[in-house]
Amino acid sequence: MKILQVDSSILGDHSVTRQMTAAIVERLCENNPTATCTHLDLGADPVGHFTAADLPAMKGTPSAPISGPAQKFIEANVVVVGAPMYNFTVSTQLKSWMDTLSIEGLTVRFGEKGPEGLCGDKRLIVAAASGGIFSGASARSAEDHLLPLIKSFFGFLGIQRIEAIRAEGLGAPNADRATIIGSALERIAEIT
Repeated sequence: MKILQVDSSILGDHSVTRQMTAAIVERLCENNPTATCTHLDLGADPVGHFTAADLPAMKGTPSAPISGPAQKFIEANVVVVGAPMYNFTVSTQLKSWMDTLSIEGLTVRFGEKGPEGLCGDKRLIVAAASGGIFSGASARSAEDHLLPLIKSFFGFLGIQRIEAIRAEGLGAPNADRATIIGSALERIAEIT
């Protein structure tokens, strides 16, 4: 098993999602001792924003070989993404990386019936953290543009096995951060 751990928080050691992704990778490796892990730190080493100059590389042809962060995604069986919510959605660092992944012929193809994702054999585990509570029957669920965006995009690439673990309410007045994080870590300990 090849694991790709993608961290996108700008908070370094203070990041909840980094703590969560590290725990997820540790759990996966416990369950799969021969697993290998590659780490992308988009907070420390961001992918540039998508520009017109990037378009030729999005064709995935032999004359334009794929390398870098997109190649690491293509090679992975399991992708673990740390997704902090900034202003109701993914960080710009994470969005820039995601923009590099839609590669015609490698991750998606377009035919007479429309797009077909080619990454159906991958598993995606998302470690999401937010200051507010957006899941379930929350009155703020309509403001959650983080997980719906991630699920929609990676679903477009064909990934069917998408799991999300949330640490929510971290920014609420009197939030018990230790309990919130502990609850997320307990759910991570159940990953198989």
